[in-house]
Amino acid sequence: MAEPHRVRDALRASMTAWATLTVRDDQARVTLAPDLDVLAPQLDAIDPGWSLTWACDHPTPPIVRARLSVLGAAREGLATAQTLQDAKLAALADLARSYGVTPTSDPVPPAPTPEPAETPPPAADPASIPAAATSGEIAISTKCSAT
Repeated sequence: MAEPHRVRDALRASMTAWATLTVRDDQARVTLAPDLDVLAPQLDAIDPGWSLTWACDHPTPPIVRARLSVLGAAREGLATAQTLQDAKLAALADLARSYGVTPTSDPVPPAPTPEPAETPPPAADPASIPAAATSGEIAISTKCSAT
């Protein structure tokens, strides 16, 4: 039986590649994906007989299926992207999600922002307060002006 936590750790450690999923004008949607150069030695340590196979389900746009077999257990990922290489990386990223590995699986906490110091309101000059305001009355204007 495969040890999914060891495979998950290997996938998580190899999440250093980027796959471009779509490009529109000057913006691209990308996803973090495992880098095979980093992943392969780690999988060798887990199971020297591991295998990764690719299948192209559709040529344009490229739709790729990745199948990873480690210690007798196999999982698949499926993705589409701009190029065949990006679709392969995206399919590998989808496969990694089946092990619980996502780009946000180890979130980096944001740096703490210092609380702004509260400044006390300026003291009002008693001479500038209308007499009505000091006696508990409030004056409300109901006039509206059109500008």
